[in-house]
Amino acid sequence: VEAVSPGFGHMLRRLAPSAELVPADDLLRAVRALKLPPEVERIRAAVAVAREAVEAAGAALGEGADLVAARAAALRAAADRGVTVPGAGVVVRSVGSGAGPVHVDVGLLVDGYEGGLGRTVSTVPAGDAAPLSAAVTAAQRHLVDACRPGATAADLRDAVAGATRWMVRGSGMGFEAPLITDGLGQGAVIEEGMVLSVEVEVDGRRRRDLAVVGAAATEVL
Repeated sequence: VEAVSPGFGHMLRRLAPSAELVPADDLLRAVRALKLPPEVERIRAAVAVAREAVEAAGAALGEGADLVAARAAALRAAADRGVTVPGAGVVVRSVGSGAGPVHVDVGLLVDGYEGGLGRTVSTVPAGDAAPLSAAVTAAQRHLVDACRPGATAADLRDAVAGATRWMVRGSGMGFEAPLITDGLGQGAVIEEGMVLSVEVEVDGRRRRDLAVVGAAATEVL
């Protein structure tokens, strides 16, 4: 059994009082963490839809839409691709107060697998925002490159030193192991075949991508 609530466990014991219930949470968590090539391709397809949704929200914001209308634009773009089931959901949120950057993050389920993408969209002239955007892009690239087979939480922390906030977590069938941040995942180890959500924030700017860990390099999907 996996993820059995107390109530469901009680019901099982009433239905089959002589059965032995063996927890399989750890086993299935480990199996899910390593994705097969066909699974990676499903996640890649979900990411492609999420990317279109984020771009649609960004375009709407650039045309003066408010947050609600921008979120609707993201959902509409996904629906146009036949995707109407949110995974992590669609977030369109202002950074700070008043007019300014907006963080857009989309997680969608396609054929049972989740793809996600997050970007902070500028509402100021591109030249003013370029240094901050370049900084968060570079920080996330360092973190992605550090997600190699055998890498530990300490390795990731060293790679992303200077970031305001960051998180690496398993993804693909929902929120999976490992979960590594500044304060979590001390014993976690990155393995080949994992699909990871890699998110970095630098001075209010965020960037999130999904990446698959290969033997030689980690590929952003």
